[in-house]
Amino acid sequence: MKQVFLAFLCVLISVSLGAQTKSDSLLQVQWTQALKIFEQGKYDEAVDQFNNLELSGFKDKQLFARRGEALYKLKKYSEAKTDLDAAVQARILTVQV
Repeated sequence: MKQVFLAFLCVLISVSLGAQTKSDSLLQVQWTQALKIFEQGKYDEAVDQFNNLELSGFKDKQLFARRGEALYKLKKYSEAKTDLDAAVQARILTVQV
């Protein structure tokens, strides 16, 4: 009985990890698309894409910096400052001494 349970647990974990990898790959594709939109100067659309990525749990230190830059170009200075401050804070927390 223990062997059946362990086998089931291993399958469950492997399926879960596979789903996470697929999800991470999809988020990476969305990130690449958002960057292309940003580079095309479609800042409103880029901000929407960056927001969706954040809500989806995408973790990249540049997310706040890119969204902050897009917001700045849209002259939404207060929102841009919030994101750019978060980008600086994220870099400070990851600096290796």
